Amino acid sequence: MLKSGYVIDANDKTAKIRIHRESSCGGDCGRCGGCGTDELIVEVENTMKLQKGETVNVKMNNKKFILSAALGYGILTAVMVLGGILGYEAFNSETASILFTAGFLVISLIVIRYSFKNKKSDIKIERRQTR
Repeated sequence: MLKSGYVIDANDKTAKIRIHRESSCGGDCGRCGGCGTDELIVEVENTMKLQKGETVNVKMNNKKFILSAALGYGILTAVMVLGGILGYEAFNSETASILFTAGFLVISLIVIRYSFKNKKSDIKIERRQTR
């Protein structure tokens, strides 16, 4: 995956880079009025002494990106299903099943957030050449 990014904040230790993220339909939302696009902020170690306002290329190995996404969604799905089953089996109630599913969802989101927090090393930054 190769994306263009813009450094929005930088200090001696870290740099925050804004990346324009396209929607799944390709980003032509004006035509379909769909979901819109987002901007993603990535924080990386500032080993290149990047300055605010610089334009950079952000690279990530496609296999690692897909594996991380699949692992994250897989964990989320498995924990939610487990929560629903445990809630229903423990209390024989659909309400308990829904509450357990919601609770396990929150727990899994916290676990995923901290599990993927140190994945910054998978991201490579290079300065874009100005002409």
